[in-house]
Amino acid sequence: MYHLRQSFVQISKTNPLIVLSRSLIGNKKSDEQAAVVPTEESNGISTEEVELPTIAVDAASKERAILPYSQEALKVLKLDAYPYYVEREWWKHGNRMTFWSNWKMKKDVKRRHLLAELGPDRVRLKALKSNTILPAIIRDECAKKLHEFPKASCPNNIYHLCQFSGVRRGKLNRFHLHRQIFRHLADHGQLSVLKCADVHFLTSNLVGIPSSDVTLSAVDIVEINKYVLGLTAKAPLTWSGEENIFKRPRALAVVTVAGGRALGSFLPLGFAVSGELGSINFNDLLNEKIFGGENQEWIVMSDGLISGSQIGSDAQNTFSKIEVKVKTEPLLQEIENLYKIAETIKKSEIISTAHTPTIFIIHVNGLPIVKQKLSVEEYMQAVDELEKAINYLVLALKEVYGDRVIMELITESQSEIKDIQKRQVSESNTERIMRLRRELNVYQFSSSNYPAMFGIFLSVSVILALAVLFVVVGLLNMDPGKDSIIYRMTTTRMKKD
Repeated sequence: MYHLRQSFVQISKTNPLIVLSRSLIGNKKSDEQAAVVPTEESNGISTEEVELPTIAVDAASKERAILPYSQEALKVLKLDAYPYYVEREWWKHGNRMTFWSNWKMKKDVKRRHLLAELGPDRVRLKALKSNTILPAIIRDECAKKLHEFPKASCPNNIYHLCQFSGVRRGKLNRFHLHRQIFRHLADHGQLSVLKCADVHFLTSNLVGIPSSDVTLSAVDIVEINKYVLGLTAKAPLTWSGEENIFKRPRALAVVTVAGGRALGSFLPLGFAVSGELGSINFNDLLNEKIFGGENQEWIVMSDGLISGSQIGSDAQNTFSKIEVKVKTEPLLQEIENLYKIAETIKKSEIISTAHTPTIFIIHVNGLPIVKQKLSVEEYMQAVDELEKAINYLVLALKEVYGDRVIMELITESQSEIKDIQKRQVSESNTERIMRLRRELNVYQFSSSNYPAMFGIFLSVSVILALAVLFVVVGLLNMDPGKDSIIYRMTTTRMKKD
């Protein structure tokens, strides 16, 4: 150890900057001591020169504590502030950051956000446009919608850029990107136009909601409601939620809104529904025989009319004091009925004493009519009024039932492609098939006499094949005799003298 110290002192005499650089790591005392290091060369070794580097090394070892990599450590070492901190999240929204190299990076970020929003729709419409089995009118409609998309949403316009230097590293491979989006949509049943609605659980404290990537069918919604209410012990295969069998809900409210995609401002994440909503039948939930003859309370609102049990009659006679600003029928009547049902739930004494779950089935179909007749501002005002009415109903259910209530909001999507399909289905099945055959140029190769002709040709072919087979076998097994010409030609005769 003494030799190491001696060598360090000898080096410090020739280059005193080494001692200064080592002492900068230590505390202020070591800095002051490093400032008085002698620079003159001498053959002798003093005690001060030997003790000086040891003090600097010991101070450095005490001050330099080993910290784990964490946000607190960065804050202690002041590495989270300028100029040590480098912003790597350059794709954030807002103004241009200091660490961006050029404006191309911001432009590329906008394209990526636009592609993330419109990418699934582009792949879905492109798949429908390329499907030659579909009618030409649907393919043309999909091509028109695809052409109306913003140009920046095309994957060809997105570049691989370095996050710090902005150097272009080639374009994004459109094939790989579309393949990933296509695979995701196909795995979750969201590729075809059969996706007709989304179901949202507004009050579901008793139900363990699974992942929103699951696609439910129209039949699954009814089966899930029966499973949650305890009417059946078998849940659909697509449902992985967990329920408490000892604490069943006391009420179930299902609100179906046609054209309800405009209500997405206050809705939680929902589940995609495939199939037609017309196939949803809630009559099994209104069966009084299941509950052992007890009087079940239920309300059904459809086409602006309220029907049901005793609570349904009370809702018809209830007067709502809340003013509705929408003046277009039938949405006006439907919103007023929502307020009437909410007021009835608050005031009814039958609900508090009922031993069976109360069912509320509500259908709101007036929103598409308002969209056709009124302007955009009036339509948005109507959507706000409908949102207020639904929220008022949710608060009324929570006030009376607490956590033991489940409310489902089914928002039906009214797309133009779906309207075209509905108009095509309205005609008879035979006429539709013949028209599609003519439009798709499908050749009808068979006639009405095809089965008889097929039987005749098949039987004749089998008979001829068997006859030829028997003739060949007979000729092969024939033994030539003396009267046979083959025998005479192949047999040699003996010459007579």
